[in-house]
Amino acid sequence: LWINGLWFTSLVISLSVALFAVLAKQWLRQYMSIITGTPKEQAFIRQFRFDGLEKWRVQPLIGMLPTFLHLALILFLGGLIIFLVPLNTAMACIVGAISVTVDLIYLVATVLPLFTVQCSYRT
Repeated sequence: LWINGLWFTSLVISLSVALFAVLAKQWLRQYMSIITGTPKEQAFIRQFRFDGLEKWRVQPLIGMLPTFLHLALILFLGGLIIFLVPLNTAMACIVGAISVTVDLIYLVATVLPLFTVQCSYRT
């Protein structure tokens, strides 16, 4: 039951992230669409659209999508390890070791920019 819960939660989160990514792309395409009129009207409309993006906090929403995708991956891998333990302990250990390694690399890549300004691993 735990395994199914982890996998279905991972699936729902992944599909939700995909949906919101498509929606965000549409929102940004609308923002970038060609504006006709005088330069003053174009500037007014562009600022109006920008203010809308700010008011509705589109940038933080887009910024949260990778975090949710990472959460879905962790849930899926956790479910996979739990699933493999009774079937084949050696395989579960291998998958677990790979998962922990990937998670540690991700953690280091996330934390490293906090200590080194020139670090390119910004997430």
